[in-house]
Amino acid sequence: MAFRLSYIAVEAYRGFRRNLLLAISMVIIVAISLTLFGIALLAGKQVSLFGGYWSDKIEVSVFLAPKVPAEQRDTIRAQLEALPAVERVYYESKEDAYTRFRDQFKDSPDMVRNVSPDVLPESYRVKLKDPTQFAQVHDLFCSGRFNDRGKEICNPGIDSVIDQKKLVERLFAVLNMLKNSFFVLAAVLGIAAVVLIAVTVRVAAFARRKETQIMKLVGASNTYIRLPFLAEGVVAGLLGTLIAFGLLRAGMFYLDRVRNQVSIFQILPAVGMREFYASCMVLLALGVVASALASLLALRKYVRI
Repeated sequence: MAFRLSYIAVEAYRGFRRNLLLAISMVIIVAISLTLFGIALLAGKQVSLFGGYWSDKIEVSVFLAPKVPAEQRDTIRAQLEALPAVERVYYESKEDAYTRFRDQFKDSPDMVRNVSPDVLPESYRVKLKDPTQFAQVHDLFCSGRFNDRGKEICNPGIDSVIDQKKLVERLFAVLNMLKNSFFVLAAVLGIAAVVLIAVTVRVAAFARRKETQIMKLVGASNTYIRLPFLAEGVVAGLLGTLIAFGLLRAGMFYLDRVRNQVSIFQILPAVGMREFYASCMVLLALGVVASALASLLALRKYVRI
């Protein structure tokens, strides 16, 4: 057994040295394709975390018109609280809105300096029992018709009604589009990696075809002959996978530093080492199995006499 393992290791090493440029290219393209696939996996997990985080925080914002009378403001609140879909209603004054704005953008002092409490509207922040029941609030105050400037016409005292769910859904749509783009790129490069591994193994097998024929004549089995070539493809896939691990970890480390420097990102959930290790297991299995299958398919022709 030890002799067989040493023979396989030595022959795989010789094959790498004979086709060094092809082997390096094979490792690089495997690393890039798996890195993109890993980014897509982590992006999918991040979208799921965002969805869970925002599902309990989605509200409807009813922005009041400038200088709305107190009586009218109280009437609007009573109308909101009377709706069956409404769970809670919070009043946010100009000063409260400015305080929240200042906390959210404290890392952008120039923006904070250029905004005063007077420019921020009063609003009611409405928590719904079911976020899909936004239409009840909207239809109560807005007609669905628009004026000449493209602004929706609402009841007196109401400036606009905004569903935060729609804003979050747009963010999720962008994140899902990026995730799917990474999957597509990873798939294209993965196919290229499989083809390159197959070509490299075939080149190595063709260069050693005389040795293969001699081994067959002395009774060596197809499996024994294939193992060194198979080892080349698997080692290339393993090296590419390890490089992908390093690139993903470096990317996560950089994003963590950015997140720690921007306060608005610190309150949002982010993928951690648990998700990273789970993705690494998927990448390891994918890289090794795909490399082994590509090698086996490439060897079928060159071990027969």
